Amino acid sequence: MQKKPNDALPLKDLFKFDNTPYFVLLLLGFLLPLFFVPSFFVSFVLGKSALVFLGVTISFIIFLIAILKSGSFELPKHPIFLSALSIPLVFLISAFFSSSFGMSIAGYGFEIGTVSFVFAMFVMLFLVSLLFRSWQKILYFYVAFLASFLLLAIFHALRFIFGSSFLSFGFFPQIISSTLGTWNDVGVFASASLVLTLVSFEMVSLGGVAKWLLSLVLVLSILTLIFVNLYVLWVVVCIFSLVFFVYTLSSRTYDEMSDIDTDTEADADADADADAEVGVTRNISYTSLAVLLVSIVFLLPVGGIVGNKIYSKYNISNLEVRPSWTSTIQISKTILKSDPVLGVGPNRFNNQWNLFRPQNLNTTPFWGSNFSYGVGLIPTFFTTTGILGFLVWVIFLLSFLFIGFKAIFVKTKNSFSRFVITSSFLTSLYLWVISIIYVPGIAITTLTFFFTGIFFASLYNEGVFKTHEVDFSKYPKVGFLSVMVLVIILVGTVAFGYTAIAKVVASSYLQHGLSAVDFGNLDKAESYITKSVDLDSNDIYLRALSGFYLLRLNNLVAGIGGSDLSEETKQQFQKFLGAAESNAVKAKDADPNNYENWLALGRVYDAVVPVGLVGAYENAKAVYEEALKLNPHNPSIILTFAQLEINHKDLKKAKEYIDQALAEKSDYADAIFVLSQIQVAEGNLKSAISSVETVALISPNDAGVFFQLGLLKYNNKDYQGAVSALERAVILIPSYSNARYFLGLSYDKLGKRTSAISQFEAIQTLNQDNVEVNLILTNLKAGRSAFSNVAPPLDNKPEKRSKLPVQDQ
Repeated sequence: MQKKPNDALPLKDLFKFDNTPYFVLLLLGFLLPLFFVPSFFVSFVLGKSALVFLGVTISFIIFLIAILKSGSFELPKHPIFLSALSIPLVFLISAFFSSSFGMSIAGYGFEIGTVSFVFAMFVMLFLVSLLFRSWQKILYFYVAFLASFLLLAIFHALRFIFGSSFLSFGFFPQIISSTLGTWNDVGVFASASLVLTLVSFEMVSLGGVAKWLLSLVLVLSILTLIFVNLYVLWVVVCIFSLVFFVYTLSSRTYDEMSDIDTDTEADADADADADAEVGVTRNISYTSLAVLLVSIVFLLPVGGIVGNKIYSKYNISNLEVRPSWTSTIQISKTILKSDPVLGVGPNRFNNQWNLFRPQNLNTTPFWGSNFSYGVGLIPTFFTTTGILGFLVWVIFLLSFLFIGFKAIFVKTKNSFSRFVITSSFLTSLYLWVISIIYVPGIAITTLTFFFTGIFFASLYNEGVFKTHEVDFSKYPKVGFLSVMVLVIILVGTVAFGYTAIAKVVASSYLQHGLSAVDFGNLDKAESYITKSVDLDSNDIYLRALSGFYLLRLNNLVAGIGGSDLSEETKQQFQKFLGAAESNAVKAKDADPNNYENWLALGRVYDAVVPVGLVGAYENAKAVYEEALKLNPHNPSIILTFAQLEINHKDLKKAKEYIDQALAEKSDYADAIFVLSQIQVAEGNLKSAISSVETVALISPNDAGVFFQLGLLKYNNKDYQGAVSALERAVILIPSYSNARYFLGLSYDKLGKRTSAISQFEAIQTLNQDNVEVNLILTNLKAGRSAFSNVAPPLDNKPEKRSKLPVQDQ
């Protein structure tokens, strides 16, 4: 016999098989903010995705098995579930018309914008709404959620007290590195905990340990918000605390609870009679009023001052960039002109960003950034799934708002049910607002759907939502069809879980392979990268395999000493070239709208241009042109044409392409570096210096010009002149790492070792893992010249290399 939805559930019953789906989801809700894979070979985001997908998959499989065993199942009858179902269906339909079906369905690792992730979220919402239909089950989740936040907050508090090396586990190098995700996500998690705690303080009578623990959560959530100090979070917290303050002020006072299940209908009637006799009293929520005042303070300039002092004291760098509302809307308008109904397909925002991004982005440090989302998560979905996607999201969210605001103002069976309805609605509403104005990570997005499911479960308990029981055991024909559909869904779910595991393993293989390349073990690298492609034939793995064979091809070409090649060398040449080309072609076919796939193919042809392979130059140029069409304002692609012309021995055309690249980004260091090498190779170094000095007089605020001038003077061994030019470049752009690099070398040449150390220490903060920078610093601090004891693959002439030594931020 089945339990009624609001029957009590003792804690020991959690571990019974019938409650396994519930227990798995409860455990998922607790572990989600804390879980990470302790391996450098599995990305943090992919580890979180795997946890979510395995949790939802396991609970759904057991849920389906239970249905098959019982011979019946329940279907929700409320229209909002139809609107919820329509969202993943629209995502799926949109994916069929996407330029890359695979990327739209699963992406590289079930990213938030993929069809798979959206399906998983709504399956979880459905499961939570059905499996959490008792007040005790919801209460256990609330305890798990707040306990998870408490542990995370204590973890960060200890790291702020004892330093970033404390509890780093080797995976959290910065003081704001978190098991949850980004530092801003930690702020969102804290504010969601704050909303839940506020409602709990005002609507539940607590005492003893519970009250003290809840007070601790409240204090830690506010302190976390102060340390994160994200302006948009303070705005939303301010609005929510104001709304809740007004809500409590306008609501009648309920009797304090001593037992959450003791209220009866007779008690409710008695309460109503009492209200009629003595009138309605009003609550004043002093807690929400205090939170409101704190949020207002941090919205004022003083909040910025406090935040800057905290960031300065703990040397915090929390820079998270995403497109603006203007850019997101502009790209959406452009997309809707060509794909109005279904958009460009789920998980395809990045491609459209590259195609239509603002040209003035090249003047910022983020010119080379690839953005997979717009200003907010939900606005991104509007962009990728078109007008139809926009409509289904609007219908769902408006329905959610209508039901929620109606529910929190109606009379409930007891005060605890009122608390659960209000708390779950306000917390989920808060998280949905965050999803509109911000792009939360996987953990926060999953919790958004989880709390929405909790809200729906509370409405089931109140009788607002009804279910329709389908008993297919009584009707053989219906039963056969139902069982067949359920078995197909079960098999699909198992396959889905396997795919999630395969993606994690494939990613691990790739990272192992790349690590093996770094250590020079090419045979081991080939084995690992090939295994990753076998498990997941995504373009990122195919590009990696193509790049690996291109590396072997380049090593082979570099090792050819004479014109007469042995038969074995010819065979190896054909093998590596063929493998590099075929895998690059497969990557391009897997996602033809990804410019990086075209570049990967172009590099293969480019690599054999110097050896005079017929058609290589023409093929490389044609492929690079396709890449440029997909990212027309990216100066690095234009520079690729210049490097192709250098390989083709046409320096005049190379300089024309460099001029085009500098027209897109005047301070583009890589282009300036290549141009200086051409000028040195042409033997007109002095005239080039004279020309750039003239330009510097005309453009005194152009850091790129001064970097070029400094490089030329460094090549001319005019180190004092190089210092003057490069100092100006660094003043104009303090994060100009390559300018600092050659400035530091110039100081070293002039014997100014302290100044040189200062420059390389500044570079080290922006390029912490750069082996060369660390070596140079070690030498300088030991009183040696910068390139003492240098060993291959490094050399003591960075100005002669094909690439710049460090990464500009």
